[in-house]
Amino acid sequence: MWFGESIPGLRQIDKLVAKADLCLVVGTSSTVYPAAGYSADVLSSGGTVAVFNIEESEDEAQFVFLGGCEETLPKALGLDS
Repeated sequence: MWFGESIPGLRQIDKLVAKADLCLVVGTSSTVYPAAGYSADVLSSGGTVAVFNIEESEDEAQFVFLGGCEETLPKALGLDS
């Protein structure tokens, strides 16, 4: 459940996560499942995880960008012209 409601397309989301080689965790405390587990799923299959947040989180990640997502995400993606 996603804040109590059903998640349309959950099976398709799970299939995409299983094939993902990159997971961007953006602006979340990662406490609501199933989304909170997606970064661990990507890591366990050999993928890369990058966290963008204003504070440290419990997510295991190869890359952590602390600060406002509106600043850190464009910089990391090379979009800060």
